[in-house]
Amino acid sequence: DIAVVGAPKAWVGSPSGAGGVYVFERVDGVWVYDTKLTRPSEYTFGWSVAFDGTTLVVGASLGVSPSAGRVFVYEHDQTGTWVFQQQLAPADLAPNAEFGNAVAISGDSLLAGAWFNSAGGTVGSAYIFERTAGVWTQTAKFDSQGGANAETFGEAVAIDGDRAVVTD
Repeated sequence: DIAVVGAPKAWVGSPSGAGGVYVFERVDGVWVYDTKLTRPSEYTFGWSVAFDGTTLVVGASLGVSPSAGRVFVYEHDQTGTWVFQQQLAPADLAPNAEFGNAVAISGDSLLAGAWFNSAGGTVGSAYIFERTAGVWTQTAKFDSQGGANAETFGEAVAIDGDRAVVTD
């Protein structure tokens, strides 16, 4: 009964305002606006979104250049408020890697793409994060396997239980 819509160009200020994420909730069979989430200086906030249970994951594939991108995790608490939990960004990203261009979540596993990351020798990476005791930690990284430059491995990601899919 919750719908999440990313709007990375929903400018708040100029020239480097923040994108937004709009949340809607179905109440008595009718979809109603709930809230808008923003992050200052994250002008692609909402580029990608994923939702599972009470956890919302939002990708901001670029911030103020040469940002490599970030992923933000929120929890929907018992009062119905979206509470920021954690910001994720691997240490091995190349500038302008666009980490967070695609996100997916399944339970305590999160998958995020970085389709222009060149830190692995080719272009594109995907990262797995696992939640333990409320804290997300990177547990795996996948790079394009022998692909050509500009292959954009990590352009789309999906995760369900113990299976992850990464496209190029």
